[in-house]
Amino acid sequence: MMFDDVARPASVADRPGVSAGDPAELVMVDGETVTSAIMDRPANRTVIHGGRVVADQLKIV
Repeated sequence: MMFDDVARPASVADRPGVSAGDPAELVMVDGETVTSAIMDRPANRTVIHGGRVVADQLKIV
C-alpha cells in the first residue's frame, strides 16, 4: 500500500540517523561490495537485536 501524503525530508537534518542510545536492530555482513554481501551470503555475520549481539558467526550468543 502506498500513500502520497508521506512527509518528505526538507534537509539533511530531517533525515533519520543513528545516535548513541538509539535501539539497534541490524545485521552486519562482510563483503567487498553490497552485491557480494547479499549474493554470497557469508557466514561471518553478526545480528544485533535490542542493542545486544544475539548471534555471531551463525551461532546464537
